[in-house]
Amino acid sequence: GAMNVSDTVISRIYWGFDPKTLFMRIDTVQGPLTDEMREAAIEVYIDTERHRRLRLVPPSGEERAQLIIEESEDGEGWKQIEISDRIGVEKTIEVAVDFERLGLKEDDEVRFHVAVNKGHIEIERWPRNGYIEFPVPGKDFEAAMWFV
Repeated sequence: GAMNVSDTVISRIYWGFDPKTLFMRIDTVQGPLTDEMREAAIEVYIDTERHRRLRLVPPSGEERAQLIIEESEDGEGWKQIEISDRIGVEKTIEVAVDFERLGLKEDDEVRFHVAVNKGHIEIERWPRNGYIEFPVPGKDFEAAMWFV
């Protein structure tokens, strides 16, 4: 899938999946390594029974980019549960995260949105209303998608 909006920090979002992994590519208007982007936080909110948040941390100095996975019971107080290096940041931001790490199993509904925050203020949300939604693929996903 893809989304595109004008006059924003994010210019486009792509997402896809295989049976085990959610993949995302986030394009920014000015590029993710500008000073303006370092002041903003790009976060992906996964709406599950126990809320999950992916914080996309760009590289800084000698530090590599990080994907920080956090969990919350109420969507307010967040607790870090994992730091992943399955993130790439250059001209775009690319992320891969296993559905299992998001607390999702096959046939669960994936519901997420992407937010740009400055401080504690959300300045941008993709999509503006609602969520990006699709089911976690089951065991027969590949067989159902391919035919000869």
